Amino acid sequence: SEYPTSAGHAPQQVILGGNELRKRVGAGGMGEVWLAWDVKLHRNVALKTMRPDWAKQAESATRFYTEARSVAKLN
Repeated sequence: SEYPTSAGHAPQQVILGGNELRKRVGAGGMGEVWLAWDVKLHRNVALKTMRPDWAKQAESATRFYTEARSVAKLN
């Protein structure tokens, strides 16, 4: 599958986990944050992706999911 470009816009239509990537809104050491469209719920969402090299490290993946759970509790 195609990955987003460094210019910040997804090439054509990229679906990741049921979300259509629209525009990169930020980047950091662990990955990127994208404005995405939830194709099932028909709403904009923020989607954080993890760099593949970090995903291979158990400690990094645990930290990523802990952060995701914390953010999911917010309204």
